[in-house]
Amino acid sequence: MSDPSGAAPRLVALEGPSGAGKTTLSRPLAERLGGVWLEEAYTSLRPPPSLEFSSQGELHALETRLALAEGRRYRAARAALRRGRWVVADTGFLGPLTYARGLATLRGPAWDVTADVERTFEALLNRGAWGLPDVEIYVDVPPSVQARRARRDPGSHPAHLRRRHREVGRVERDLWLATIPQLLPGLVGRVDGRGSVATVVSRVERRLRTRGPIPRFRPPGIRWFLRSLLPERTAARHLGNR
Repeated sequence: MSDPSGAAPRLVALEGPSGAGKTTLSRPLAERLGGVWLEEAYTSLRPPPSLEFSSQGELHALETRLALAEGRRYRAARAALRRGRWVVADTGFLGPLTYARGLATLRGPAWDVTADVERTFEALLNRGAWGLPDVEIYVDVPPSVQARRARRDPGSHPAHLRRRHREVGRVERDLWLATIPQLLPGLVGRVDGRGSVATVVSRVERRLRTRGPIPRFRPPGIRWFLRSLLPERTAARHLGNR
């Protein structure tokens, strides 16, 4: 099947916690769409950087490097779209910001680099070198499934990082399934990530078939969205809704 919706090719990103199976799912999904597979930012770097950090400065350097890699991935994805190809990305282009947001929530202001990451994305956006996908599909799995899948692939999910990834993933899940849909309605869809690869890929295809028109987010709207993900702005918005 080359086009599940009869629409023009789209840029689809699979999101979800570490261990959800994004890499395992995104490859066969790209094949079934007759499209291009886009590896995640971390593995696109040669060599991949260490995910260890002992200071805010080291965390800032890591997230900035990953944010710049997201810009390169985005440009490659859009080039493939111009050639008439679907693109399936193993994670979208917000990872450094949502992960930094999770760390800031868990560890407090001393580890907060979200504003720096947001500025990096804004600078890329100003040059037309970064943006959002057409569709984000969040692959949702219970913690037990996530942990089991992570244990099966210790190379991609080192044991000493699993607890941190799991805890940050809980914050990111709330961002993807609650906060971001409020800020940008129509961008995110959720699928149940339990079951075989073929089963979950079919669920994603069905989700793509039933989606409406692609949401169009002009750059000023994306800038507002990025700034809205900063911890103090998210907290202020939630307090204002009470």
